[in-house]
Amino acid sequence: MTTFDGTVIKAPYGPEEIIKETFISCPDCGAEIDDTSDDTINIAFAKSKEKSIINIIDYLENSGYTKARIERVFGLQRGSISSSGDDPVSALLCLIRAFPWLVEIAENNYDSRYIAGTIFREFSEILKKIKGETL
Repeated sequence: MTTFDGTVIKAPYGPEEIIKETFISCPDCGAEIDDTSDDTINIAFAKSKEKSIINIIDYLENSGYTKARIERVFGLQRGSISSSGDDPVSALLCLIRAFPWLVEIAENNYDSRYIAGTIFREFSEILKKIKGETL
């Protein structure tokens, strides 16, 4: 049996959780088989995910995107955004964290012109940042 300390489990925007992995060797062929408990992996991911959701909510609220605003524009039930980490809601929060302007697109009823203008504006900002970094 071989044990490795330091395997990293991490949810998007969450902290790294370090787990200990256990491998056993097949007596017939010598192949290493991962014997790490699924519970160990799931618990580490759940810890990272819980902190991830808190980090995302804090970031969005500090950027002017309140939970109520996000729930309203995406048609979520009131109070559905919490640190509980409901999978569909946490996936949506990760997308909004990556692309906060999705809230504004939703507020404008997914108008195709508004979407095009927003994407163009965001792309322009990215190009400005890239150009500034390479000079």
